[in-house]
Amino acid sequence: MLDLRFDVNQRGEWGGSVLHQAAWHGHVELTDLLISRGADLEMLNNYQGTVLGATVFATEYLRIPDSDMRYVAIAESLLEAGAKLLPHMLTAGNETMSEFLKTYNSKS
Repeated sequence: MLDLRFDVNQRGEWGGSVLHQAAWHGHVELTDLLISRGADLEMLNNYQGTVLGATVFATEYLRIPDSDMRYVAIAESLLEAGAKLLPHMLTAGNETMSEFLKTYNSKS
């Protein structure tokens, strides 16, 4: 669909973009693909959350067993691509995400 020039920033459920949805559901490879195709990292969903915010919140809200490292990989990809880490995100996710973000933030 991207090769056919579908809008990479098309909004869907809860006003989130395709990237929001991929990150929310823990799809690492799809998230990386969308980032590489220029998806907007700072687009806000209906809850005023960015993709990184949705990723962080997913770790606390969804609590999917054995998913922590997928979400950390997504967060790292987003941060490396230039997503903004906001102070409230450091404590918004589960323990694994929070520790990763604090460590990443201290290196930046």
